[in-house]
Amino acid sequence: MIIAAIAAALFMGTIFGAAYWKGQSIQTVPPAGTAQEPPSQKLEEKREKPNQIAVLFCGIDNTSWLTDVIIYGVLDLDQNQVRLLQIPRDSFVGNTYPTGKINAVYGHPSKKGQGIQELEKVIENQLALPVDYYVTITLEGFRSVIDAFGGIVVDVPYTIEYLPGKTIYPGEQLLNGQQAEWFVRYRAGYATGDIGRISAQKLFLQSCFETAKSRGITVALDALGENYSQIKTDMPLHKMLSAAKSVFAMEAEDISVFLAPGKGTQNRSYAVYQWDAEEMAQLLNSQFRPKGEEVSAESLNIQQLPEETKPYRETTPVKEQIPSQPAPNQQEEEAAPAKPNQGSTENSWDEFLDFLNQQE
Repeated sequence: MIIAAIAAALFMGTIFGAAYWKGQSIQTVPPAGTAQEPPSQKLEEKREKPNQIAVLFCGIDNTSWLTDVIIYGVLDLDQNQVRLLQIPRDSFVGNTYPTGKINAVYGHPSKKGQGIQELEKVIENQLALPVDYYVTITLEGFRSVIDAFGGIVVDVPYTIEYLPGKTIYPGEQLLNGQQAEWFVRYRAGYATGDIGRISAQKLFLQSCFETAKSRGITVALDALGENYSQIKTDMPLHKMLSAAKSVFAMEAEDISVFLAPGKGTQNRSYAVYQWDAEEMAQLLNSQFRPKGEEVSAESLNIQQLPEETKPYRETTPVKEQIPSQPAPNQQEEEAAPAKPNQGSTENSWDEFLDFLNQQE
């Protein structure tokens, strides 16, 4: 799936500074398929700390129903650091949502809410993490930003055959928007499946930051300003500009990326990722909560599967390393844009869910 949110995570301030600099405005509108009504108030009263900003970054797929890249980020101005939590799209959040996966939450908001607000609610309720603001970016926006930026320099560690004729060979090279999409969406050859893909996305994120630093803020402003319409947020302008200044003053070692700890298993016919409550509590307390505001594993509202089943993948919970050489001749299928079946029967909806699962 896409890694569109990575662009937002890297340039979270410059995205908005670019639009402001060019006299444009970032949009805040309901996602496709939800009621067209004015944005409601945040779920709870603002809990933003004076020197800490918590942002939920999401990449929206071609169906406009799924958030297949989800990153929770904290900009810590006291320590001059950014800490990012990669949340696997298959994370199990309860059978209230189709497939039980977190990436299905966005497309199934409550009647009075919007998709992004529903996702914020899940993050806040299950992980006890405050969400101050959100940023979403489309797949088209991801490709366009990379192209407008002049490509991203990536040291590709292995051959990636995304599809016949769509191959990236090992070595340091400049990836354009389309090639970047191949790199971050490929997963067929990874022994750990989607977790392997998340590791590749981490590498891409690091490469984006290094490329942006080398080219300077002006180039980033131009590239992101040209694609402002593909980005939506509720972050105020003064916060955007402050974030831009802070992020560009950082070095690579000031940005830490963590994988939400857990393991792969099954929920009905779907492969899902079950969070580990103990390890999650330890990670969030050490990296994403201010000192003195620690939360126990018992206090988290992590949803558990009805029955324990055998893991479908072996995973490493935190700071997943870049995977080894993928198996040869394994190809990634491109997911064609899909829309929900308009029929009203239960069978037609199940068929649609099966279709989505096959695309993964």
